[in-house]
Amino acid sequence: MIAKRSNIAISWSFLLLTLLFSSVAGAFAQSPVQAGHPVIFDHLSQGDGLVNASVSSILQDDSGFLWFGTQAGLQRFDGRRMLLFTNQPFADNQLSHHLVQTLHYDGGDILWVGTYGGLNQLNTATNEFRVFAREAGNSRSLSNDIVTAVATDANGTVWAATLNGLNRIDDEQQRDITRFMPDEDDPHAMPHHTVRALQRGSDGTLWVGSLGGLSRVLETADGEVHFETRSEDLLSPFVMAIDEDPEGRLWVGTWDGGAQRIGPDGSVDRSYHLPDNRIYQLLVSSDGRVYVATWGGGLVIIDPVADRYSVYRTNGDDPYSLAHDVVYSLFEDRSGVVWIGTNGNGVSRLDPQRQDFRYVHHNLPADSRLPAGKVNTLFKETETGRLFIGVQQQGLHVRDPQTGQLTAIRHDPEDTASLSNDHVTAIVRHGDELLLATNGGVDLLDPETLEVERLWDTLVPDAGPGPIVYALLSATDGSLWIGTYDAGVYRRMPDGRIFRYEADEDADDSLTNNLIYTIYEDADGSVWVGTNVGLNRYQPETGTFRQYLYDPADPVGISDNSMVHAFEDSAGRLWFATRSGGIMQYHSDSDSFTHVTMEDGLSSNLVRAITEGEDGTLVIATMNGINIFDVDTGRIDVVDERDGLGTREFSSGGIRLSNGDTLFGAFQEIVRIPAGLRSGTGSPPMIQITDILVLNEPVDTDLAPHHIEHLTFDHTQNVITVSFSALDFISPERNCFQYRLLGFSDDWIPCDGSQRATFTNLAPGEYVFEVTGRNSRGIAALEPARLRITIVPPFWQTRWFYAFTLLLSFGGVLMVLYLRERSLRRRARRLQIQVDERTVELSQAVTALEESNATKDRFFSILSHDLRGPITGMNRLMERIVSNPEDFSPDELTEIHEALLQTSRGLGSMLENLLEWSRLQRNQIALDTQEIPVDALIRSVIEAYQVAAHAKNIDIGLSCTEELQVYSDIHRVRTIIENLLNNAIKFTPVDGSVTVGCTEVDRDGHSVARIEIHDTGKGIPAHELKRIFMIDEVFRTEGTAGERGSGLGLTLCRELAERLGGRVWLESEEGHGTQACLEL
Repeated sequence: MIAKRSNIAISWSFLLLTLLFSSVAGAFAQSPVQAGHPVIFDHLSQGDGLVNASVSSILQDDSGFLWFGTQAGLQRFDGRRMLLFTNQPFADNQLSHHLVQTLHYDGGDILWVGTYGGLNQLNTATNEFRVFAREAGNSRSLSNDIVTAVATDANGTVWAATLNGLNRIDDEQQRDITRFMPDEDDPHAMPHHTVRALQRGSDGTLWVGSLGGLSRVLETADGEVHFETRSEDLLSPFVMAIDEDPEGRLWVGTWDGGAQRIGPDGSVDRSYHLPDNRIYQLLVSSDGRVYVATWGGGLVIIDPVADRYSVYRTNGDDPYSLAHDVVYSLFEDRSGVVWIGTNGNGVSRLDPQRQDFRYVHHNLPADSRLPAGKVNTLFKETETGRLFIGVQQQGLHVRDPQTGQLTAIRHDPEDTASLSNDHVTAIVRHGDELLLATNGGVDLLDPETLEVERLWDTLVPDAGPGPIVYALLSATDGSLWIGTYDAGVYRRMPDGRIFRYEADEDADDSLTNNLIYTIYEDADGSVWVGTNVGLNRYQPETGTFRQYLYDPADPVGISDNSMVHAFEDSAGRLWFATRSGGIMQYHSDSDSFTHVTMEDGLSSNLVRAITEGEDGTLVIATMNGINIFDVDTGRIDVVDERDGLGTREFSSGGIRLSNGDTLFGAFQEIVRIPAGLRSGTGSPPMIQITDILVLNEPVDTDLAPHHIEHLTFDHTQNVITVSFSALDFISPERNCFQYRLLGFSDDWIPCDGSQRATFTNLAPGEYVFEVTGRNSRGIAALEPARLRITIVPPFWQTRWFYAFTLLLSFGGVLMVLYLRERSLRRRARRLQIQVDERTVELSQAVTALEESNATKDRFFSILSHDLRGPITGMNRLMERIVSNPEDFSPDELTEIHEALLQTSRGLGSMLENLLEWSRLQRNQIALDTQEIPVDALIRSVIEAYQVAAHAKNIDIGLSCTEELQVYSDIHRVRTIIENLLNNAIKFTPVDGSVTVGCTEVDRDGHSVARIEIHDTGKGIPAHELKRIFMIDEVFRTEGTAGERGSGLGLTLCRELAERLGGRVWLESEEGHGTQACLEL
């Protein structure tokens, strides 16, 4: 018997393993015992950040974050953003496997994650993982790597269920584990190796669900663990899920068996066979209802008190239905929202407090749906319960209260017993009759037979064809008021008399306009007529009207001219709805109005209808959602699609039902606002800091942002961004926040919706960031989230630096006094030393000046001697020629002219050298550098001196590399070469020779051009070579033919060469000629 059960269980184990990987596609045939009461399922999908659409486990930690275990990793959800933990190749500190099967949390910072690769212990404060896995050959390791459930027993010991055994972690640090496996010889052993569920009861009992039944874990006095198992009284031995209700009763979900409840005495007191008994998960919610996840049969909600259940399935035509019929996981968060993880289509979210506002809508069967068009008017017939609905251009539709089916009453041009027009705008009971306002007059409707009689000609005889009628009022005096589109108001008295009221521009007591939107009689019997241009109150004593027109300068007048609806609440307050001025309350004692507009919290100033809730609040339908207005407190709660409302834009119809619900008309649908719909119920949200950026970079810390209490930055890190979230998931997008930075400002700043705050250019100091908020129901957080921030000042702004500076300043004063005293003592010595030094300097200056004057004297002596001689000789010779011209023959005169020309040229050359030397001394020579072909330059100079050389029969030879070039000033280089060549010719005897050569040589690693001019003259004594270039030495040596010179030529050559970055020197030996060298 045991063997047979084991074989069956093995096959089931294989099936369950297969199901863990599978995602069932499509919907199963629906066969619920009872159709589900309409609820709204919101959805969370991959488009919202889910990494995978199969969600196997969901829970919430003490910080308020939701955790999703998926087939592609673990995710933390803060209501807007997802943080992913997964398995990455070659990475440290990671999830052991991306396929997450189960999650367990028992308070604190530790989250247990069961995967297909072992059990993971995640520290949520540091995001660090420790892995417990099966180790081959180690019986003290995990028995199997596919972990299906995790629980903590009363002693704080963690148990892990796997597909092959139950495991108890005896030592988390050492990863020491005890395995519990089936043993056919031990009646107290585990009944089956495949374990699917673990649950710790409120009394501390640990329950184990396996494919062998439900087991209670017992520990004997000697420490042995026994398993007390039951399966015979279960609907199936394959226990998949266990949970406990508030009364301590166990709920057990079995595969292919159904759900059962076991009382504290151990007896099964309730069993439920479901349309689909493949139960995968169970959840007992805080309100006592039991949520059952089935593998293909959708979600089942059991109401134990009523002893019935409802089934919810996916419906492709209904976006608010369950996301998928294969339900994988269930969880209820602290706000009471139930999260439903599916296998293949993400997460569905069910807020039990959220209402299904749909009443008549397009998801209903065809015979219960309205045609396309705006709902113009609603009327509920008390006796029959029928709802009469006027639809724009679509006639009248009557809803059966039992079946919800609609019966259409339409206009037929061929049938006078049909509606006079398909545009029904108002319905009113007048005595025993039901009257309809249409675009063709007024019709009579029998509410029992639904027969129609066209009544306009009877009501208002001789008035012509039926007008467009927008408003009807059956007044308490028995009269019938009829408001038209362009003909003002008709009033039919009980005796048949007809009164007509029209606008008169010249009268201030007539109607303000003939387009009538609404007619209303208040509790005092006053009749109000709302028009397209102004509001009117009828004055019966005169038969006239008190006009109210919009005046921007009148704050107690009406807020808009276009009045569309009037309503008097149970407190006797009279309200008017306008097209652009919100709502107004009339105060009869002062004949004035107060206003409620968007500035006060209305979602729109275009109001369509007003009704009253059971608690005295006003329910206001606008063009932008429903508003719940508490008149006493002024609070306005907005209801829109975030609350489950299918539309925001409403039309004219609005009525209150006997059960307190309110119906409003919209386009092709009617919306039901449940009685008592108010915000403010539920638990306060938890506010958490979710991210911290400094200079737009994440803070480098080992802690998760919500665990950080204090951060310190240096003075350059003064741009800080803090992100935050309210961990309330009822309607996360409507959570609102305010924050402040103490130390910067004490004022609270409303958040703009980005859920982050950025502070720039923060000065050094101590700050405390605080953020608080409210959830979508207006409930405020109990405590703000806080973060202390210290920005360390630069060292020059610190206290120790100020103290050091003060001490340094004091010491500096003392030092100054000491130094001043010492300086006074030294000053006399220094003055004496300075006097002595200045005396020496003056003496040296005098000596230098004397030497400079001597050089100047010698220079001018040279000039006076060399200029005076030639000029004096020229003068005397010219005097002789002038005085006695006859004494000279033509040949003598020619010779004299040649002498004078030679002397003149010598003087010109001397003056040119003097001017060049003078400019060098004053640094007035501007160099014009260019590439100079050396060979061509030397040839041109030789050509210029051929005449002088020929006169002494001197041969000038040239040996030069033609491609040699220098980068220099051609004029100055030519001056140097001319002086050197001139000297060579001057000091070479007749029949001598002068050789000019140029070549490229290396000097200190640089290529230079060397020009050498060698003559066969008499040479220069060695003792004179060192002094020949000095300006203060005078060398006047006549040439071999008596030529004279100033002695400045070589000095000029030296200074020009140095200015050009080169050098000039002479090599000579007395009696053997001279070689002048120039390097550039």
